Amino acid sequence: MAILNNADYSANRITIPKNHGLKDQITCDFPSAWDKKFLPIPKLKSGTLHSPVVGTYRTKDGLAYYKFRYIKIRGFWEIDILEQPSYKNKDSGAHATHRLNSSRGGKKICLSSGHEPRTLLQAQEISTEWSELTHSYIKTGKTIDTQVTDKNR
Repeated sequence: MAILNNADYSANRITIPKNHGLKDQITCDFPSAWDKKFLPIPKLKSGTLHSPVVGTYRTKDGLAYYKFRYIKIRGFWEIDILEQPSYKNKDSGAHATHRLNSSRGGKKICLSSGHEPRTLLQAQEISTEWSELTHSYIKTGKTIDTQVTDKNR
């Protein structure tokens, strides 16, 4: 486990500031039984039940919240979407939203094969970027694909 300097550890939550190489601040909830001095990613033996890492993200404009669960599977991380704003009257299909059904119930962020995050930090960065793209899609109707294409021009 790793100690994060300058992180705020309070009330079963860790807040990781931007100065840890993140684009935005990230907040992760974790069970009170874990030592708050450590990022809650224990090394567990097979067959051990544990609580997954959960993070809440607030969009840059402060108008929306997204909540994720990060699950390590076979060397990479999957990102389950636990809470997000409604798509209202926008297309909420898998292609438009880059979401798939999660084997744990609900939805997860769709990632291209071979581009899955290998670290928790990469998974958190992907979830924050997906949140901003989704928030923009809900507000403007401009799809995630269109936003990414426009950004890369």
